Amino acid sequence: MAKEEKKEVEETKVETKKIRFTLSPCGTFKLPYNVGQEVDLPTNQADEIVERKYAEFVK
Repeated sequence: MAKEEKKEVEETKVETKKIRFTLSPCGTFKLPYNVGQEVDLPTNQADEIVERKYAEFVK
């Protein structure tokens, strides 16, 4: 059973991108981060936040 559970976890991996917040996302996105924090978020969420100028991508 342990192998089956491990396989399920591997299949549900989500691609992420690292971003740095330039504006507080607390009110708009309901996220508990502060300006300047770098976090990994799911790609679609990170893209939207950067598009709306609340963050920038980190390499």
